[in-house]
Formats: sequence, structure tokens, C-alpha cells
Amino acid sequence: MKYRAENHSKLVLILLGLDIFIHALQIWLSREIIRATDALLLVNENIALHALPKDVAQLFQFNAFLHTVKMVGFVVLGMTILSWIYRAHRFVHTTVNATNIQFTDPACVVYFFLPVANLFMPYKAMKETWLASEHPNLWQNKPTPITLILWWSIWLLRINFGIMLFLVRDEYVTSVKNMNELAFLSIFDSLLAIPLALLFLLIVIQVQQIQNNYQAKETNQHNKKISQSSLVS
Repeated sequence: MKYRAENHSKLVLILLGLDIFIHALQIWLSREIIRATDALLLVNENIALHALPKDVAQLFQFNAFLHTVKMVGFVVLGMTILSWIYRAHRFVHTTVNATNIQFTDPACVVYFFLPVANLFMPYKAMKETWLASEHPNLWQNKPTPITLILWWSIWLLRINFGIMLFLVRDEYVTSVKNMNELAFLSIFDSLLAIPLALLFLLIVIQVQQIQNNYQAKETNQHNKKISQSSLVS
């Protein structure tokens, strides 16, 4: 059975676009929170959260809502991307029949959840998917695309920073001063998330294009054989 990831790629691209939009919104909101809290702290450094002006309280409420949206989006996008990774690697087995494949299709997903191994094995699996799709028999001798290197470097930085931010978030929502600092951290997190999403968007587009080109080539060759057979007969 042959697997194609094309329709799934479109879904990934849409969700990545939404993710970029949400993080751009987070940057704007965090800047508004910083501006508002800076003004309040100049007047009273010990102002309590329950004594906030209505407009500032609404910013905090919107920020809490956006945090929930980001968490749900992270799970949905993550599941969709893992499914795409599985399907894209499946293409290498079922259509390209590349040689010297080191990963099974499920392993490409499972390694994201294994401690220590998740620091490098998913990167190797993605490299195999990309290069084996483009160069089925010589992929091990080809250089790693710079897009893939940048994506994985930012991913490691962002996932570790994101975990830290998630763990300390509850401690930061106890005072206006802490919320001000949390806003700065949220901006940094989004500044990592946006290029991360853009880079993976490029990976999806490029891998899908490679696989589409391969299938188009195979289809053309198959049609030529049929035409030649018809002429002979």
C-alpha cells in the first residue's frame, strides 16, 4: 500500500500558519502588558492583582485565554506533525524503496518521546526522510539541508525554554511585577516559535515537492511503457 502525505501536508501548513498568527498575537499582547504594568509599577511597586484597572485586568484575562489556546494548539499541531512525519517516511518505504534505511515509520514518531534519544534521533529520522526521498540509493552521502539543521537547533532551544516557562508560570502570576517579567519571557518564547514554524513549513513544502516530483516521474515512465507496448502490439 502506498502512502501519500500531500493532503496531510496542506493541513500541517494551515496549522503552522495559525500557530505563527497566535504567536504574533502573543508578542503584541505581551508588549501591551509590559507597557501597562510598567506604568502601574512606576506609581506603586506593590500593587495587588485584585486592584488592577479594568483595562489591565482584561489584558491579563486575554493573556490567560491565549495561553490556553497555545497549549491546545501545541497538542493539535504536534499530533498533526507527527502524523505527517510518519506518512512522509512511509513514502520512502512504499514508493521510493530507498536503500540502507535505518528507521521504521513508527520509530520516527516514538523517538520524540524517549528521553535522551529525543535530542538527536528525530533529527536523524527527518534527515533520512528528506534525503532518501530525493536520492533513494545515495542518500547517506548527501549533505544535510541547512533548513533541517536550523529547524532542529531552534527546536531544541525552544522546547527546553518552553518547558521551563511552563513550570514557572504559576509562580509568575502572583504579582504585577512577576506578570511583567512573564510577558518578556512570553515574547522570547514566541520569537523562537515563529521561525521554528516557518522552518518546518519550508521542510514540509520541500519534502512534499520532492515526493510529488518522484511520483510524477514514475507516472510518466509508466505511461511511456504503456504507449510503447501499445505500439508494438
